[in-house]
Amino acid sequence: MEQGSTQELDEFLLSEMLDELLEKVNHMNPKLGRTLLALIENDGERSLAEAFKQKNISRSTGFHHLPAVRKLVEELLHEVH
Repeated sequence: MEQGSTQELDEFLLSEMLDELLEKVNHMNPKLGRTLLALIENDGERSLAEAFKQKNISRSTGFHHLPAVRKLVEELLHEVH
């Protein structure tokens, strides 16, 4: 398999895993799901505050949700193991 093909496959698999994780978080808590979506879609060139703003999440709410998003994601990932 070519290097480009391997990278494309890795990116596809990562995208699928993130989509599944986002779906689970949305099902459990839609507000945290919106915050997670802002994090996933952030291209790294914007601040978190800008990423939250783009999803119509206030800066304070976004940062307030971060610990809960992290905890929920960790719990879901532990279920996989």
